[in-house]
Amino acid sequence: MYDRTGEHVLYEIHGEENRKIIPHEKIPDTARVATIAAEDDGFYSHYGIDPLAVLRAIFTNLKNNDAQQGGSTITQQLARNAFLTREKTFRRKFL
Repeated sequence: MYDRTGEHVLYEIHGEENRKIIPHEKIPDTARVATIAAEDDGFYSHYGIDPLAVLRAIFTNLKNNDAQQGGSTITQQLARNAFLTREKTFRRKFL
């Protein structure tokens, strides 16, 4: 994972998974654009949290009584993966 300046911000090992670092310049533009479009289409217009996406996800999930939609940004996903465990609890999600 790279930040907006191209600096490497994630690590090679995540739990038991080996990750291979690919230099920023070797990642095709289409892969970067597709990732941002799929994961966080407002990536360049918010400061790490997209309140409307969070509210939309909460509303949709409550309405359907199911976790069908996520509202986290790429920045939030990076923080979660870098600093938290994979434990899935209400406390971890909301506190």
